[in-house]
Amino acid sequence: MAPDKLTGQRILVTGFTGRLGGAFAKYLAADNEVTGVAVEATDEALASWRARGVDPYVVDLAADDYGGLPAGFDYVVHTAAAVYPKDFDDGMRANAEVPALLMRHTRSARAFLHVSTSGVYVENPDPWYRAVETDVIGGSRLMGHYTGTKAAGEGAVRAMARVLGLPTVICRMDVQYGTFADGGLPVMFLADIINGVPIVLPKSYDWVKALIHQDDLRAFIAPSLAAATVPATTINWSGDEALKGEEWIGYLGSLVGIDPVFVYDDDRARPGGAPSAALRTSITGPAAVGWRDGLEQVVRYWEPRIRSGDYPHAR
Repeated sequence: MAPDKLTGQRILVTGFTGRLGGAFAKYLAADNEVTGVAVEATDEALASWRARGVDPYVVDLAADDYGGLPAGFDYVVHTAAAVYPKDFDDGMRANAEVPALLMRHTRSARAFLHVSTSGVYVENPDPWYRAVETDVIGGSRLMGHYTGTKAAGEGAVRAMARVLGLPTVICRMDVQYGTFADGGLPVMFLADIINGVPIVLPKSYDWVKALIHQDDLRAFIAPSLAAATVPATTINWSGDEALKGEEWIGYLGSLVGIDPVFVYDDDRARPGGAPSAALRTSITGPAAVGWRDGLEQVVRYWEPRIRSGDYPHAR
């Protein structure tokens, strides 16, 4: 049986200043020796993470020289990515070359976890269809160079797993949310609701997603690493329940007493789709945080910050 959590391990977490990496680094540092690496961070942020028990490094992981970054880890959790690459080359370096170079650097690890995105799936004509891990990938043009280069990254990771004999698991994450960085898409929508900014949804079909709370994702780390193999294993990190956008966005509005303003436009709406959680559930068990409870938690945390202007994506 896969362990419920990791203890006493040497773990590298990339992107530790981000939404997902931050949640992971803080959680893992409670019981493990955690090293964090980010492409940039202020001295204040580095000091804050040291106080949390994380040994932080600032390293350009796309460079040939990683400087003093250690290599001897038991596990690597790679969350860092360029979500908004400025061009093709920037996206390929950050999202395809980096994980391959990092795997070479940490080749002695017991397992490597690579976070990809559910955005690599080609949208199905049925908006309620739940994509499985072997479905067609390709992503959406609406996401620019991100989804295409993340798909390329999966190929690079699969190849390096075989070349190095490094057990690897690729985790395609859907809509993650919590209390780190910008909080994720639900918190961005919460800010829009509070600030009266319209939320764009598709007009001709349902916009469906499977929300996954940071606490569930943290609980997925150990069993997902235990599922790492050569060749690499791929699993969806999506919530158990598929939800129509109006349902959960409307619930966010009810929690703050404001009705969301929706604008319906197929051309400007974000790509939809809620990947299947069946394989992941067989590995990790069901998600523990219900979507209503999870949204209530983040509203309690973020509403006062948004109203005071202390929110990184306030508009």
